[in-house]
Amino acid sequence: MTRQTDYLALFGEIFEQKSFLDRPLYEAALTGFSDSEIDVVNALAKTERDMNVTRLAAKLYLTRSAITKITRKLLQKGILTSYQLPDNKKEIYFRLSQAGNHLSQVHDSVEASLLKRDDTVFETMSEKEFKTLMTFGKSYKQHLDKEINEN
Repeated sequence: MTRQTDYLALFGEIFEQKSFLDRPLYEAALTGFSDSEIDVVNALAKTERDMNVTRLAAKLYLTRSAITKITRKLLQKGILTSYQLPDNKKEIYFRLSQAGNHLSQVHDSVEASLLKRDDTVFETMSEKEFKTLMTFGKSYKQHLDKEINEN
């Protein structure tokens, strides 16, 4: 194996293990919502700019048609509200409703407990090890961003 395949295999296995441990907690707390619906809620909760289908699709690496289906479901469930800007009646934008804000808070609470569960691993890491890990991760992400933008 090469360094690349070793790293990707390890990273993939870590991701699968984390998903295996996290999924039951998310499912119990967020019953009735798909992962993609929660991703849209989180994207809206964590942005301050007006978000429409195109912006959400780009942010979440999903198609516009997928985002349209997801936002339609979330509107029906009362999680989102839609609006238009006074100077642009063509575009439809989304924001979280009160129920959507509550759902986001529930998700954040589950996420905080999962981060706490894994604190011990990160507490034992030296600052130098963490910096190296973050530098590599950022470099690899930039490479992937460039690949996505070129395609």
